[in-house]
Amino acid sequence: AREGDIAVFGQRLGDEITLDSWKSRIVSAAPYALVELRAGPLTVTPGLRLEAFYIEGDRLSPPSKTAPQIGFNRLEWAFDPRLSAQVKATKWLGFNAGVGIYHQAPDPRDLSTVFGNPRLALSTAYHYTAGSSIKLTGTLTLELVGFYKQYDNLVSRNAAPTPPLTQALTQDGEGRSY
Repeated sequence: AREGDIAVFGQRLGDEITLDSWKSRIVSAAPYALVELRAGPLTVTPGLRLEAFYIEGDRLSPPSKTAPQIGFNRLEWAFDPRLSAQVKATKWLGFNAGVGIYHQAPDPRDLSTVFGNPRLALSTAYHYTAGSSIKLTGTLTLELVGFYKQYDNLVSRNAAPTPPLTQALTQDGEGRSY
């Protein structure tokens, strides 16, 4: 069962125990570059993050006595542009806004051939922020920021009563937070 599951594949959660043993590895590296552009009270900061995700596992299918185990490895790329802007309206009052795209690798626990899906890819989030800041004293600033995040390609339980082999999880979830 996954957090929040009331039923799994149309059935109430039971007290049986099933296990799976697998190995997976996820490694990522990302350079990030930004440029700060100023014009009077306005500062605009475009940025770019290019991230490589190396995803590896020891099995593409559940253990079998007749078939050899075949592992997997793949390299996935994420192109994440970001943009922020700040306006200093007065010496004490400022406004800011930002937008950006973010990617995340699947949780290694979700790459199980029995309980997950070894073919899961990156999930995506779109972040939007807007806010203001008031400098109360020389060292104390009050900041208020609102945000909205839209999520795509989230990992979720396969809705089928009997999902295909190695597809207990799918990547069709969506979400938002604010």
